[in-house]
Amino acid sequence: AGREPRAGREPRAGREPRAERVPQPSMSAAEAVQQAEAEGLTLVRTEGRGGFRGVKYHEGGAKPYAAQIMEGGSLKYLGRFATAEEAALAYARAGKAMGLDVAKLEAAKAAKEAAKEAAERGVAGTAEAATAAEATAAA
Repeated sequence: AGREPRAGREPRAGREPRAERVPQPSMSAAEAVQQAEAEGLTLVRTEGRGGFRGVKYHEGGAKPYAAQIMEGGSLKYLGRFATAEEAALAYARAGKAMGLDVAKLEAAKAAKEAAKEAAERGVAGTAEAATAAEATAAA
């Protein structure tokens, strides 16, 4: 009842046999950063294992970095990459194509988090937070 392997099977039209497929060469980390600068894109660093916004790290494999972005409430998969910088470049390009300025989004997020932290410490406004920080530094 078991199936026999298909010996001498021809590949589907338009495809090379599996053994002859060669993966597309990836760009190096330095090349990805240089390309981002040339395109006027910002690769936003984060504390996560992926190292950049929109990048996740997966153990093993030739391409351990995956890029993904939220689009219309859904997570859009952008691909797997050999370097975190290349994945971040794909994320930045997708953001630009969607009309997003990733650097402005990150700055707004940082400002929101700073305001939240200040509120948690009991400091109402940013001017008061700066004064409190200066007083703490002077002490």
